[in-house]
Amino acid sequence: MSPDAYLEPAVSALPELEPAPGSGRPAIDLAQLGDLRLLVDVPLGTVQLDLRSFLELEVGSVLQTDRQTGEPLEISVNGTPIARGEVRIQGERFAVRITEILGAAPSRLAEGAEAHAPKTPPED
Repeated sequence: MSPDAYLEPAVSALPELEPAPGSGRPAIDLAQLGDLRLLVDVPLGTVQLDLRSFLELEVGSVLQTDRQTGEPLEISVNGTPIARGEVRIQGERFAVRITEILGAAPSRLAEGAEAHAPKTPPED
């Protein structure tokens, strides 16, 4: 794949949207969006190492993160924080139990409203 391929917009498999009767806006069938894939990110923490320590890592090494036990983890979807949760163990895997759903920040709501506001000519 060429480096320029990452700069090209992705082709969507969504159907053409027809305006909803009487509204002039597209009617979106949410069922059509159900198969979209989202990247859900739940980082357990970060570690800063000097190069010497990094090169000394081996199987069985333990990295201590900057998180405290019981500290909530931030859950992001496509880079946007959407929730907080806590680590659980399910069988042999880590899991995250959602403890809080985050609301959109007021500034983000305002940006979204501006982006979707109808364009009206200025009054004289």
